[in-house]
Amino acid sequence: MIAFLRFVENSTAEEAHLSEDPRIQEMYKKINTLKNSETVEADYMTAEEYKRRLQEEAEEKGKIRGEIQTQLDMLQVVMRKFGKTADEAMDMLEIAPERRESYKEKLQKMALQ
Repeated sequence: MIAFLRFVENSTAEEAHLSEDPRIQEMYKKINTLKNSETVEADYMTAEEYKRRLQEEAEEKGKIRGEIQTQLDMLQVVMRKFGKTADEAMDMLEIAPERRESYKEKLQKMALQ
């Protein structure tokens, strides 16, 4: 057990060879083989790429949410300052038709808060 813990703490070739326990030496060989495996490296890179893409998607969703919130804020200002209805304000701000129903729902929820 002590040999194993030493190896875990300092898992180098030197430490593996210093150990008299053949299981430690075998473990080092297997770990080294895995580290040098192209398949493991490809899987690792795939995982890293996947993680990076998830982060990019999260950042993009955050930007979109920010843009939507900005548009909603602008709609509220136009409605309040100019006495416009939601539809009139959306016409003035040229909000895309496919977003209008969703925006109306969000504006109603915001008004209730």
